[in-house]
Amino acid sequence: MSELPKGWTEATVEVVGSMTEQPVLTGPFGASLGKKDFQDTGVPVFTIGCLGEGEIKPSKLNYVSPKKADELAAYKLREGDMLFSRMATVGRVGFVPEHLSGAIFNYHLMRLRLNDDAVHPYYFYYYVKGAERSAEYIKEKNRGATRDGINTKLLEQLPIDLPPLAEQKRIVAKLDALSARSTRARDALARIDTLVKRYKQAVLSKAFSGELTKEWRKALSDDAARWLFTTIGNEADLRLGKMLDKAKNKGEPTPYLRNINVRWGSFDLSDLLSMNMTDDERSKLDVKDGDLMVCEGGEPGRCAVWRGGATEISFQKALLRVRTKANLDANYLYHQITWLAQIKELDRHFTGTTIKHLPQSSLSRVPLQLAPLAEQREIVRRIESTFAKIDQLAAEAKRALALTDRLDEAILAKAFRGELVPQDPGDEPASVLLERIRTERAAAPKAKRGRRKKA
Repeated sequence: MSELPKGWTEATVEVVGSMTEQPVLTGPFGASLGKKDFQDTGVPVFTIGCLGEGEIKPSKLNYVSPKKADELAAYKLREGDMLFSRMATVGRVGFVPEHLSGAIFNYHLMRLRLNDDAVHPYYFYYYVKGAERSAEYIKEKNRGATRDGINTKLLEQLPIDLPPLAEQKRIVAKLDALSARSTRARDALARIDTLVKRYKQAVLSKAFSGELTKEWRKALSDDAARWLFTTIGNEADLRLGKMLDKAKNKGEPTPYLRNINVRWGSFDLSDLLSMNMTDDERSKLDVKDGDLMVCEGGEPGRCAVWRGGATEISFQKALLRVRTKANLDANYLYHQITWLAQIKELDRHFTGTTIKHLPQSSLSRVPLQLAPLAEQREIVRRIESTFAKIDQLAAEAKRALALTDRLDEAILAKAFRGELVPQDPGDEPASVLLERIRTERAAAPKAKRGRRKKA
């Protein structure tokens, strides 16, 4: 271990624990508290699922009757008590809020009551969260016969690098401020996916209202710039794939696309299956560049344009092949179907109540706003160019989000090396403070340790 900063000292949870009460208490074990005792309302019971990142999740609380809570009075909590997860993800810490004072906790948690004159509770929280020494100790001791976990004695021996109390308060204030900034940044970055979807939808909306290429059209004559309102069936040939029937299918094994292979704008060919098909079926149900493959079921309307070149791949009945005619660009159609799906306009053409489908006849009748072919290609170029820029910004935001997590870790590490806040030579050294506490502890009555009641 590296040398501690000046004024700091080594301690343990037991040393800085409450002098008047048991500092660490594990929740009631076995038959004392189990699923049989839980009910819909009553006295709250904290479980391991209640502990988030320094917060309590009320939705994960269980409840017992007031009578049962009285039987477990030794495990009643009060505002400010720390709860420590002793199983699963060991070392999560949360604080009991005022409105849950009087609740109890189960065996998967330990309750900590520390001496506020020795250790700031939030210094301990941050220390468990980010100190390398704490993490190494928990990792080393986090072992059990059947599953990982630590017990009361091991938590009492958890080592703590302890600064002077005044410095602890400065560290906590600094970490609180930096944590708030980090949380705001993380929240903003986490909203990027939602903003990306909204922005892309806005781009598509402008594209198919004519707004995106409004200026571009001004150079054209009226006839060359005229849009038509038609249907997909008028501008493309649609074909449903082959029915799967092992008993009737003849011919040679042929790889085929299923619903699951078609994603929005791309294909996943990692798990292609094969079925027997004749030469005639393969020629009629082929897939070639420019074909738009549309899901008939599952997520009806999900589609992608095939750009994989010549292939022996065919497609099954869960898919529709849309082969556009000369005056319709497949990529233009893909983007328009995507837009119709996003604004729920495509839903009007689905059949079925619980399981939705987009039959060939329904897809054929879907309205199509048809720009002149040259403008279609300009619209596709502008959409894809804009989307590429949006995706690049989103990727940068995701990298920034990952860096935020690493920055938090670096800040915590700096705090526990004594480098985050200035040190004050006038602070009482932690060793002097602990010596005074040891003297007071020796003179004080021994804190009673909790005993488990027999069921």
